[in-house]
Amino acid sequence: MRLPIPTRSVRLAKASAPASPKLSSDASSTPDESQSENSKPRAGKLESKRVTRTRSRVAATAKETTLGVSGSTSARKLDVKFEERKPVKLERIKSRTRIKRGYAPPETYAHLEPLQDYLKEELDILFCGINPGIQSSKSGHHFAHVTNHFWRCLHDSGLTDAPERLHPSENHTLPERFNLGLTNIVARPSAEAAELSKEEFKAAVPELFAKIARYRPRIMCFVGKQAWEAVESVVRPRAVYPIQSDDESLGSDGIPATPKRRRRSKKAKFQFDIQPYKVVHPDGVSVHETLFFVLPSTSARVTTYQLADKTELFRTLKRRLEEVKSGAFDTSRMAVIPPFK
Repeated sequence: MRLPIPTRSVRLAKASAPASPKLSSDASSTPDESQSENSKPRAGKLESKRVTRTRSRVAATAKETTLGVSGSTSARKLDVKFEERKPVKLERIKSRTRIKRGYAPPETYAHLEPLQDYLKEELDILFCGINPGIQSSKSGHHFAHVTNHFWRCLHDSGLTDAPERLHPSENHTLPERFNLGLTNIVARPSAEAAELSKEEFKAAVPELFAKIARYRPRIMCFVGKQAWEAVESVVRPRAVYPIQSDDESLGSDGIPATPKRRRRSKKAKFQFDIQPYKVVHPDGVSVHETLFFVLPSTSARVTTYQLADKTELFRTLKRRLEEVKSGAFDTSRMAVIPPFK
């Protein structure tokens, strides 16, 4: 049996009839209302995703602004701060970086004069510097730069018994007052020793040994390892070594080395002390031998050895002088440097 099809007027009446607000059951709701109810959770999820994406964009924008990527006002201010700091940092690095100097020909410092030597016969110690610096040349005094440690070490070690430290302008008084002398291996001034050539050092060695033969100091003290290395490179092939047994050879410290010790002695660290060479003077003089002592450079630029270290080495020099004068220092195993002709 077929049900009667509702007429158009009935359908319109149902569509226009208001829904009862008291109905809470799903069965009593119309299909349109049911569809609207089911679509609400989905719409809420979509809205939540939109909020999440919006927050992510905001966070990314804030991060870019902090890093200076965006063109916002705060980012531009941040970039300006970085631009202001970079030059300051570069200037600081520049001030700490030391310019490395190379060889400088003699005409570079032709306007500077060499220093006068202060010598007399049979000095206790003849100090030999590398070459005069600019400040020393301008003032006319040895080790005249205000940061040089020479005069302070000389006083603190007790090599000068003056109540006060000597000023560089008093360098001419050293021979008569304290029996100490001053000279340089290379006469021409320069800003640094690196501006001298090896040939200049080697060419100056014969003249230096002529001074040793003429004035006969007990100890020739090189103020700077570089000066001694230049001298040793010239005198080593010429030196006459003492006769030794078959199982002995001269070590780096002047003491004969056995075969087991020979290899170790070649790799030994350089010692700032008396070196294994000597100059023997003719008979009839009170000073029969000249020994060689090496100190590090007293320039403040030499940071490997601080003031206290240098002062202690000056004290060692004083002890060696006392041993030499008393005859307690043994030189029998040292190599003899013959006269230069």
